[in-house]
This record gives sequence, structure tokens and C-alpha cells, in this order.
Amino acid sequence: MKKIKMKAIIALCTVMLVVAGCQSVAGLELNSMIVKALKAETQESRGSVTLNIDFAEEAYEGLNDRERRMLELLSEVKIVIDSSKKENASRQSIDGALVLGDREVGFSFRQDEKQAVLQIDGLKRPVVIPLDEESLLGLGGDLVDGAPLDSVLEEAVAPVGEQVATDASTESVGDVAEELIDRVGGYWISNLPNATRLDVKPVTDDVYGGGKAAWQVDAGWQGMELFDWAQSYVKALIADPDGMHEMLNSLFEVFQDHPESGVTGEDGGPLLDSDKEAFVEEGTEAIGELLQETADSMQEAREAGGLEEMFSPASSVNVKLLLDGSLDIRKLDAALLWKPAVADADGEVFPISSVSLRIQSDSWNVNGAVSADRPAPSDKSWTMDRWVSNDAGSSRLLLDFDKSSDAYKLLKNDFQAGLQSAAFYSYGYYDSFISTPSGVTLVPLRTLADSFGATVAYDKARKKWRIDDGAKGRTIYVAKGSKVVYANGVKSQLSFPATVVDDALYVPARDFAKLFGASLKVNQSDYDYDRYLELQREVG
Repeated sequence: MKKIKMKAIIALCTVMLVVAGCQSVAGLELNSMIVKALKAETQESRGSVTLNIDFAEEAYEGLNDRERRMLELLSEVKIVIDSSKKENASRQSIDGALVLGDREVGFSFRQDEKQAVLQIDGLKRPVVIPLDEESLLGLGGDLVDGAPLDSVLEEAVAPVGEQVATDASTESVGDVAEELIDRVGGYWISNLPNATRLDVKPVTDDVYGGGKAAWQVDAGWQGMELFDWAQSYVKALIADPDGMHEMLNSLFEVFQDHPESGVTGEDGGPLLDSDKEAFVEEGTEAIGELLQETADSMQEAREAGGLEEMFSPASSVNVKLLLDGSLDIRKLDAALLWKPAVADADGEVFPISSVSLRIQSDSWNVNGAVSADRPAPSDKSWTMDRWVSNDAGSSRLLLDFDKSSDAYKLLKNDFQAGLQSAAFYSYGYYDSFISTPSGVTLVPLRTLADSFGATVAYDKARKKWRIDDGAKGRTIYVAKGSKVVYANGVKSQLSFPATVVDDALYVPARDFAKLFGASLKVNQSDYDYDRYLELQREVG
């Protein structure tokens, strides 16, 4: 079996198995219940998502202490939502924390029709994200300038509903999303097969947020049942051409009814009724081909053998739901465990022994009166432009966190966000260095500065090149053909004059390593392709 197919199949199964569905058990139409949950207009909730990765010993081989620490942190990742309030499609608030090993970073998110405010523990100021029409422009790919139907159809092979409306308010975006779920989601949800093990029973358990549960649903898969379920789902989608046709008709009508979504006809104008036939025909062909290719690959994998080792009896998915009398999901507890029976299907050592994912949540006040916490920006708030456009890069982000916070320690100490490096290879290669007859090694200044988040500009008044190193708070001046350099006004001498080669200004590597506060490593070799030097430093 080809390796790429095996990985694609595993990825496909993982995505599909997040949701469990069935047609009708004990009088409950569970697929309709899933749609209802997705369409909830208001609700309050809390919950957590925990990912555990059991790395094999081979994964740690050759790692330094920092790299081992990073792997240990990633072995247990948890997102905790202490409070989530959805007032409507555009007003929401969330309080929670990201937990990695022994590090915990709290956060809060507040959104209304005009803006969202994000606060992260340790970040010195809140971050404001504008959500007005003008600010939303540019955030939705092809839909920003109006996407013609053919480009929309290319995206139709992905789960429907991922298109983003950018020429509208957050309220209209929410309206489109809800309508997509209502009119388009049925094809994908109604064809979900029964779980292999499924039990529905009446209960009278108390549930968080008040009230009692009326039904308990337990669903589960084990080992090859996971693959069998995913394969039967693909077959069910293929066997429902009428459902696919209806889904695409509805998708077209949603886009036609909501011109703010940005989807246009071939001429860039509004969608016309005459465009529908081609849209549905091309969409049916595109989705049908994808589904058939998936079904063929899954069948080839089954016939080739080895799936039992990848989907061993130790692998499982178990889902428990508590529903109230209105069939609203009040409690969810889903656990996925993947534990292959062999190191790797291709005979290679696989660095992961098992992966587990657990999702838990409680919901209440579903479709009731909910008041989300309002965003409260201040004059001192930052926007994302501070880090996206700032030339200091990661150092700017680190400086904006309190050094005593877990967020700062996580970024700098654990993930080495302040580590900057620049590598140069023998002359003639990309980003190459030059060795002079006198033994001085030169490197291109702009490439070096870019790697360290510094800027380079020509100062016409001084007739010198100016380098601003924001991470170190240093300004450097150097002139072409000169050995003199100024760093924050202090004059010093270079070992070789700044020299222009192929329209690029080259400077002595060792001298500028000192000016940038970086170390210099030289790798000598008889082979040009293996000779390089590296400048490295830590900032923040």
C-alpha cells in the first residue's frame, strides 16, 4: 500500500469520527438532533478539549534539553472553557485557558457587532479586532473581491459552510452560516450511519445549569469498526445523488439570497437563475469525483491488508450524550483513542505510541435569554498590526508580555520564540557568504538584518546605510567602501570595508555578529554544499 494513501485514509477517518450519528433509535431522530444543536441561536456552555500524545522513546533520541521539554509540553494540551455565552450570531463571550503541561495561559474573548477584544494573561494590553465592513475586507480569500462560481465550486468539495462573508457585518455572516447548516447541512448529516454500538435510554439525571436530562445516548466504535463506519458513510453519500443535487441547489440559493457573501456570476455580477444549472452540474461532478476517489482508496486499503494493525482493538471512539426533554444536548463526553498494534504500517519506527482526544461540554439556557459580556476596549489597546507589520517580529511579541507570566515563559523558554538565526552557504548558492583572500568572511547585510527582524534603509543625508535593530534597541550606520561603523553613536572599525557585490551590500560576518549580539558558528567541509556559517542570538 502506498504510504500517502494510508496517511490520507487515517486523516479522513479521524475527521469523520469526530461526529457520531444514527437514523432513529428509541424514537429519537439523532441526526435531526445534531442539526438542531448546530443551529442553536443562543446558549451558555462550559467544557474542555484535551489532547494527549504518548511519544515513544525513539521520539526523544538526539534531542537537547530544550527540545525534550517542548515535546513533553506537547504531550498534553488542554483547552478549558470556563464560560461561553452566545447571545446571537454576533455577540459572544468566552473565558478560558490554554494548558500545556505545567504552563497555563488564561484568556478572555468578547465580541459584538463592531469589534472583538482579546485579553491574554501576561499580555500587557488587550487586543482589539475590528469587525466592521471595512476591516473585514481582505479576510475571506476569493470572496473579498467577489468569487465567480467556478472558484466556489472548487471549494465545494470541502465541508459546506466554510465560505466566509467579508462584505458584511458579523450578524449577516452568522445568518448565512445558520442558513447553510439548515438548508445545506442535511446531506452531510442525514447520511451519517448508525454507530456500531448504540444505546438510548430514558433517564432523570440532573444536568449542569439546571433541569434534568430525559435521554442518555451512548455510541461507540472499536478497532476496525472505525474504518467500517467511515467507509459506509462515504458509500451512503455516493448513494444519495438526489440529496447531493438538493444540497447544491440550496447552496446556490443561499449565495443568491445573500449577495453580501461575495459570490458572483462569471461576469462578476449578481448570481442569476440561469447560473444555477451549471453550478449544480459542476458541483455534482466535483464532489462525486472526490467521494468516488475516497471510496476507491479505502477499498484498496482494505484489500491490501494491514488496516487491522492501524485500527487495532485498543483503538476506540466513545460518545455519551445527555438530552433534555426538548432534545437539546446538555452534556457531551466524547473520547477518541488511537493505538496502533505495530510501530508503523510501512515497517518504519513510528515515534508515537498512542493519541487520545477527549471533548467534554455542558450546555444550558439553549435558545433562551442569554446576555454575553461586552467588549471593553481602551485607548491603550493594541491591534494585530502591532505584530503582523512590526519589523521586530518575535522579539516584539515577547517584549509585550510580562516576563513573570506563563505565556512569556512558554514562548521564550519552552518554544524558543526569541531564537533568531541566519545561515549562509558558499558563494554561488542562495544567501551565500564570500571568503576574502585575507580570510575575512562577508555576508549580505539585508538578509542578515531581515533574519534578525531589523530594517535596512539608506540615509541620504548621512550617505550611509542605517540598520535599526528593534530587538536590541540599537541603530547602526555603515557606508559602502568604509571600515567605520557607528552603533548607537559609538564608533568602531570593521575588519573589512562594506562591499557591494551583485548589487548587494556585504559586511564582515564576525564584526556584525558582535554588533547584533549574536554567536557565530562556522561549519568547515571539503564540499561546497556542506560549508556554511550561522549567526544566532536570543532576544526578548
